[in-house]
Amino acid sequence: THTIGIIGEGKMGTNLFYYLLDFGFRLVWICTPEADCEKIRNTFLKKIKRLHDNGLMDEHQLAFLQLHIMISMDPAALTPCDLIIEAIPEVLELKRKLFRGIDPLVSPDCILASNSSSINPSELIPSETRKDKFTGIHFFYPVALKNIVEITVTPDTSPKTSEFVQRFLTAINRNWLLLNEKNSFILNKIFLDFQNEAYLIVREGSLGFRQLDTLVREFFFPVGVFDFFDSVG
Repeated sequence: THTIGIIGEGKMGTNLFYYLLDFGFRLVWICTPEADCEKIRNTFLKKIKRLHDNGLMDEHQLAFLQLHIMISMDPAALTPCDLIIEAIPEVLELKRKLFRGIDPLVSPDCILASNSSSINPSELIPSETRKDKFTGIHFFYPVALKNIVEITVTPDTSPKTSEFVQRFLTAINRNWLLLNEKNSFILNKIFLDFQNEAYLIVREGSLGFRQLDTLVREFFFPVGVFDFFDSVG
């Protein structure tokens, strides 16, 4: 069983953590110093207990989660990880500092990945020895409803790293696109055009926000354009 690390307790980090619970991985969830880690840990324990009490989780599953899920503020807890996915705010220097900090803490074989939706992974590589084990893994929010992930490889990402990530995504039932940095974040670029057109339609007065979102949910996506704006910015 692989050990997967997640860093960040925002919308995406939290969403990804709870999605991965169903797939039998050992998980290490690292919260930032600003977070109330104890509250996050207690919320998790209450959720799995409620699932167990309602018959949605058996004793074996409950025991596994209680034993193999770690929620911590200490980056050293990431030491046993095979793959670490960063999901902190889109601030270049913040991400660089994070990866530089965890690079010496983890195994030389550990793969580091950023969930960034705008920063190419080559800008975040913390050291020469990690170059072949660094990639972008861009999930879309909410993970359970958006069955597509963008893998962005750098010129130095090894085939072994790329293959591991592809097997991981297949194991968690997500489809993926394998991209290089020349065509990175291609789905965001397409969706931005879609969002812009939706805004122009509303501004012209043809349809209201709610009307357009109803059409989008019916014919295109599980979440309306403006509902999505409100949710993730």
